[in-house]
Amino acid sequence: MNIEALAERVEELDGDTRFFGEVEKEIALALGWTHHVEQHDDQMTDDVWTSPDGTTHAWWPFCLRSLDAAMTLVPKGRYLRLTQVRFGMWQAELWHTDKSVKSLADVNVLAAAPAIAITAAVLRARHTTTAPQEAKDG
Repeated sequence: MNIEALAERVEELDGDTRFFGEVEKEIALALGWTHHVEQHDDQMTDDVWTSPDGTTHAWWPFCLRSLDAAMTLVPKGRYLRLTQVRFGMWQAELWHTDKSVKSLADVNVLAAAPAIAITAAVLRARHTTTAPQEAKDG
């Protein structure tokens, strides 16, 4: 699934956390995390998730359920404004602090929960910045 399709899928989530795990795993992989299983003996295994900075974790980031986890996805040097538009609707706006830098596009996303809105904004911004390069490569 490409980042644009993943962003759309995230924006459509209604806050029902039963299905967040699989989507969060897809988000982690799309944002540069890696996953492998370590075999300790015939019966013991551990899931190992590695973030883009090389830090290992037992879990993927729970970015759709936790504001703290969603905020870790926002790149340094970016502004985020989060607003509750009405009950059950949140707006996340994301832009670069230095307008001369085009590494992360300005985005505006509406979603059912604050962490979902932040995550969708990060994915939208990532797609907008990588889309021209993907078009050249494709």
